[in-house]
Amino acid sequence: TYVGEATSVQLIGEWDWDAVLEMNNSSGTWSVDVELSEGLYCYKFVVDGTYLFDPNNPERVYCDGIENSLLRVNDHLRPHYTASLAEHHLHITYHAGSTGAPHDGTPVALSGATWDSLTSTWNLSLEGLADGKHSLKIEGVDTDGNVAYDLLVPFWRGPHASFVWEDALIYMVMTDRFVNGNQSNDGLATGAAQGADWQGGDFAGVTQMIQSGYFSNLGVNALWLTPFNTAANGTGKAADGVHDVSAFHGYWPTQAREVEPRLGTEEELHAMVEAAHEGGIRVMMDFVVNHVHEDHEYFQNNPEWFNSGCICGQENCDWTEHRLDCQFTSYMPDLDWKNRNASEQFIADALWWMEEYNLDGARIDAVK
Repeated sequence: TYVGEATSVQLIGEWDWDAVLEMNNSSGTWSVDVELSEGLYCYKFVVDGTYLFDPNNPERVYCDGIENSLLRVNDHLRPHYTASLAEHHLHITYHAGSTGAPHDGTPVALSGATWDSLTSTWNLSLEGLADGKHSLKIEGVDTDGNVAYDLLVPFWRGPHASFVWEDALIYMVMTDRFVNGNQSNDGLATGAAQGADWQGGDFAGVTQMIQSGYFSNLGVNALWLTPFNTAANGTGKAADGVHDVSAFHGYWPTQAREVEPRLGTEEELHAMVEAAHEGGIRVMMDFVVNHVHEDHEYFQNNPEWFNSGCICGQENCDWTEHRLDCQFTSYMPDLDWKNRNASEQFIADALWWMEEYNLDGARIDAVK
């Protein structure tokens, strides 16, 4: 739908760019029905001859190098859930697929909930839950066997439930340069210039500092940590073209979903996040989505996902004009966000880290 005063509104989309659909006006609300298969589609409104993004849809995607609004179409047969949180209750509402089939039983995560058949809602009491962070993953099927789209519901109980990011006191931790809590994972020297090599800081060290009360005593209630991904081995030339530096900072990723062993194990990362949550501290990871290191699995397997642009800031490569396609260095391929396969994969990877390690937020690198 499109809402606004106009003489005519049309819809065009990737399903058939040549088919211009006339939208019907009802008191300033323009609408049209389109039957589509599951998938992602570019689209735009044509309002009195002017091509416009959907003002009510923040998602964008490129088709043939042109930016459009993005329509995500789910499988209409599959049901889904929505959630709302009251003070002491969690409400999960079931939305049937197009067959109208009811839910088959009760999701395991809601085994203690009561069912309201009039609203198709489970009501789960949160009374008695320990203070801190909790997460429920709602999964199920309908009586026709259609698998519902699952829903992850994170929530907090106790004095830290009222947290808002706008009021957070955030402490940035460059993990390798913080505290060495487990010397057994220290990496070998890479030959980097003095001060530019790995120093041994790790997840275990951050955990120790959380449990010591270091952050709480400062009033910190959120941690922003440098990337967790496996980083490049060896060294690369710094911007001065002289000094060799290592990937201790984490911004030269080589694996999409593997933990950097010089920072610790998966178990140590889980333990660090759990310790933070026990102390009422949120955790956010720095996500590198602008570029990768040249040894990254995606660059090796999908080079078409990346720009082969100039080096940012060099002659004929202005930072502003080439902000979307220039490379920071020759060994850091720049991700082409106009490539839908690339953009969807990087979004999926970010969501995987968030869910797998129970993270609370994200800092997105190089957005500007």
